[in-house]
Amino acid sequence: VSYYSAIKKIMSLTDFERSIKNPSNRDFKLDRMHYLLQQLGNPQALVPAIHIAGTKGKGSTASMIESILSQSGFTTGLFTSPHLNKFTERI
Repeated sequence: VSYYSAIKKIMSLTDFERSIKNPSNRDFKLDRMHYLLQQLGNPQALVPAIHIAGTKGKGSTASMIESILSQSGFTTGLFTSPHLNKFTERI
């Protein structure tokens, strides 16, 4: 399979972000997740990390935060996924 045929195949797959005609109006709360993390001993508190989620602007936001912290003297690491510029960077 060539790179271009693989890209063509990927681009032909369903785009779930654009396919939702009537998004849910349910009120999602984090209470269940907080309870689960508490039951697990709050493992998220062991690693100083910033997790950025969502559909738009994650890369820019992460880069700005990493730059600010780095310039403030913190040791930082920035991991982004699925890809930055090319599909070959995708995990």
